[in-house]
Amino acid sequence: MHPSPIFVLGHPKSGTTVIAALLAKTSGEEFTDDLFHQIALTQREKEAIFLKQGAFAEFVARYPGYFATRINKSPKLTFLYGDLRSLFPAARYLYVVRDPRSALRSFLGWRRIPGNLETIDDPTQRRQLEVMPKQDPGHYVERLAHRWNQAAEVYLHQRDQMVLVRYEDFTVEPGDIVRRLALSVGLSPSIDISQETAVRYKSSGVADIAWRDFYGVSNLSRIENICGERMRSFGYE
Repeated sequence: MHPSPIFVLGHPKSGTTVIAALLAKTSGEEFTDDLFHQIALTQREKEAIFLKQGAFAEFVARYPGYFATRINKSPKLTFLYGDLRSLFPAARYLYVVRDPRSALRSFLGWRRIPGNLETIDDPTQRRQLEVMPKQDPGHYVERLAHRWNQAAEVYLHQRDQMVLVRYEDFTVEPGDIVRRLALSVGLSPSIDISQETAVRYKSSGVADIAWRDFYGVSNLSRIENICGERMRSFGYE
């Protein structure tokens, strides 16, 4: 395992992948991308990692190769921040935040699930929404909004331990943002990434759909009511 890794955290579909990839590119480092998607785990094993004391330490000991790179990006690790601090005392942390109305739109678009439903009847779609860590039963948009809050609170409670970047700021000046982030977490941004940052970044095919059109009035209100206080903490209206 790497003795002093950099963990790129944030809610899923917040831009963690592109930012971690560009950090790796500009510094000549390798990065681990979504280790939970690479390792075949049963549902029971996944639940144990988030719910059973000591289960994540056992998981790391079992799969040390997935913690060998300098940069490690996996949104699910956001919800295991306390375990990361214990297991990797020399680690550094970067938190990527994105407006929940955009992040959840991208997440649902990636799963091919409409954002304006009242109930999810399709069994395949229901399985796709069995996300970790589990949320209390309720409306699917509300459950996702509460998970965005849970991720946001990881940063808000530990902001002195993390470097923050808003995805919206990154898309305006990606080259400058990546260089600043690299320096802030101890990387050496010596490789030109201007070609990589000359593209427009999107997380899914629904990025151009207006929030109200994607969610409808009711579901959009659900997100804004649940996430509003924490949104304002990051400068989102």
